[in-house]
Amino acid sequence: MRVLLLIILFSPLTVLGEEIGGSGWVFEESDRDKKIILFDLDKTFTYINIRNSSGNSGRTFSGTRLQWSFDGTTVVLNFNNNFKLCSLNLKGSDTMIGTCVNETGVVVSIKGKLIE
Repeated sequence: MRVLLLIILFSPLTVLGEEIGGSGWVFEESDRDKKIILFDLDKTFTYINIRNSSGNSGRTFSGTRLQWSFDGTTVVLNFNNNFKLCSLNLKGSDTMIGTCVNETGVVVSIKGKLIE
């Protein structure tokens, strides 16, 4: 009975993890940067800068240098071979919250909402 309860409790995260590929999310960072991220099935992602303090607003980026992973509880976004790393925890089925750090050590908090 306990094993069945554990399987039921942890199944939504596993199912959601498998479904992240092919989904789209809107992310806002504490520095006011805002982007849409599309999680590709091949564990890469495409993002569109909606608002970006570095002057890249409106630009789209994709390719093998943008990778994501999911370990059952944490989503990790790797921008441009570790230039920027984000670690996010799933909060329900439609929200991610976490922190990003770039190679110069700048840290921002980040929150994502599933595009429905």
